[in-house]
Amino acid sequence: MRGLSLEGESLASRRPTSVASTSSSSLSAQLIPHPAAPSKKAETQPEEDTEDQHELYSYTLYEPAPARVYVTNEDEANDLVGMLQGPIGFDMEWRVFYTRSSSGPMKVTTCRTATVQVCDERMILVIQVHRMQRFPQKLKELIESKTIVKMGANILNDGAKLFSDYGVVGQNLVELGALARQADPDAAKLFITKRGTVRHSTAGIASLAKVVAKYCGKILEKPKERTSNWEAPLTERQLSYAANDAHSALMAYLKILEIAKQHDRTLTSSGYTKHVGSALSGLPSEDEGLEDEGTEDEETSQGKEKGTENHSIVPSVDTKATKTDMAPVIIPLTHTGMRSQYWRAYRMWHGKGTSLEDMCKTLSIEGPPLKRTTVISYVIGALQADTTLPFDMRRLREIVQTETKSWSYYKPWLLQVGREGRGVAVATAAKREYS
Repeated sequence: MRGLSLEGESLASRRPTSVASTSSSSLSAQLIPHPAAPSKKAETQPEEDTEDQHELYSYTLYEPAPARVYVTNEDEANDLVGMLQGPIGFDMEWRVFYTRSSSGPMKVTTCRTATVQVCDERMILVIQVHRMQRFPQKLKELIESKTIVKMGANILNDGAKLFSDYGVVGQNLVELGALARQADPDAAKLFITKRGTVRHSTAGIASLAKVVAKYCGKILEKPKERTSNWEAPLTERQLSYAANDAHSALMAYLKILEIAKQHDRTLTSSGYTKHVGSALSGLPSEDEGLEDEGTEDEETSQGKEKGTENHSIVPSVDTKATKTDMAPVIIPLTHTGMRSQYWRAYRMWHGKGTSLEDMCKTLSIEGPPLKRTTVISYVIGALQADTTLPFDMRRLREIVQTETKSWSYYKPWLLQVGREGRGVAVATAAKREYS
């Protein structure tokens, strides 16, 4: 596996160096040296005794230091994500609102995921998806890849939120605490609470701060930026914080694998690798019913307000049991139970496999092409008007995901039809014929 060999070098002993940083608005420009890592000392120290126990974590301390790129353009995000080589450090940020009435408890409102951070050892991408019309396709493919490892802390809940927000179905998500529990004989320290008791976590969730302290020998700072506005143009402090979270997850992962090798540990991936399961994905879930006895700890139960549950979003449908090899069928030219535009859009999409862009052009009676949201509403309108119509849920999810607003609007309906088992029996159907 790429990136597992560190040539015997201790991660905590790497020397500081300069780092290249840029914004996606000027990819052709020369990379600019990044400001030096902060020298500020943390007020508290990690539980483990390390040589650098008071030093703050910064990706700029690693040699060679990775480039950090702030990405706000969808096309550039696709280009840059394609350059990454697994394993991948992964994290997300979103805006949180706290409101309290005069008599009621504090109300927490979490917004849509605004920023997704992914990195390898050479490059950290801080991708502000909030500023993009669509979720970048290559980023979606990376997160949904079954072969590329993505790691983090409480990562399945991040994956669940990403599905809820954008319909992305995360696969091959490694929970660092669970991995450490298999790889490191001394991993129990990760699950000791501030009260000195051992927290029993079925899912093996440990806070990223504890993981980084133990395996990187640094303090992972949690400044006020973690609950700042991640939807506005990001500041230097926000970018550094976001980059450090993703990069530290990757560095801790590599160190844990070193320890497993040193102790000749055999790792069972099913014990620490999670998958977001959903009837909408066309994939059976491997984590259905997964539970955890409590939150990560006092540190991670706040901040971005990650949930305390760790499970799939909706019941999965076993596609192997429901798929059938269907003979070609004839789709009539008309359907008396719905608007003609709905039926025409359905025939083009389901029968001919016409792309959304071509449908926008063809379905426009006069003038410019229709908006994608309009054509998506036609296809779903047909499926809502006639619940017996066959369709492929995977393909439907793909077109709905091309527009963030469409995903938000139609997600409840998609979840409902997914629970009903619709949209999975035609995945292997033959090409449709027309009268």
